[in-house]
Amino acid sequence: MEKCPQMPELDRKMIERMPGPERGKLNSLLRSVFTGRDSFARFLLYELDRSLVDFSSESLGMEEAVHRTIEVAVTEGWIFDLVRAVLASRPDNGQLAAWAGKYTVIDQPAQIDQPAQEVREINPAIVTVEQQILALADAFHEPVPCAQVLDDAGIHRRQQPTWHNLNAEQYWREVHRLIALGLITDGWRRVLTAAHRRYPKNSNFLIPEDCAG
Repeated sequence: MEKCPQMPELDRKMIERMPGPERGKLNSLLRSVFTGRDSFARFLLYELDRSLVDFSSESLGMEEAVHRTIEVAVTEGWIFDLVRAVLASRPDNGQLAAWAGKYTVIDQPAQIDQPAQEVREINPAIVTVEQQILALADAFHEPVPCAQVLDDAGIHRRQQPTWHNLNAEQYWREVHRLIALGLITDGWRRVLTAAHRRYPKNSNFLIPEDCAG
């Protein structure tokens, strides 16, 4: 399929780290583009080989169906593919183009000596702790799911950080800090294993051989 010349070059990392308010804007845009569940379901199937009923029952309205699609796409690591496919399917939509403008690649390829795929390709051997923390914060951003993951990792409730005024990213940074201080043997690997069981398609939770902590 030939790429539309008007389609911007998107920054994968920025889209994968899209904050909650921006996901809400994307939800609104998708609902303005697709007339209902049927057209949205066809788009997901034909363009991304995804079935809407896998993560949104027929009884749910369009807004909730789109919300669940976005959240699953973020946690499973295909939100970039979703955004790119929507833009390709609606190249003349001004609102979509304006929104996507915030996520375009800065024009500096000629100044970069190292190949772009070094940054963009997912390779479990070079996934950084920073990427893992951000992925955990995207996938588990409420107290109960976080506690369940840590339970499965063998970290007792009395050992787990308290939320207080922390957001999800700060919470998982605190978990990593405590593990690095010796909270539990092989703790970070256990956390990633527990997260991977819940989201096996999220490559950020794959465990490289040299994962420590």
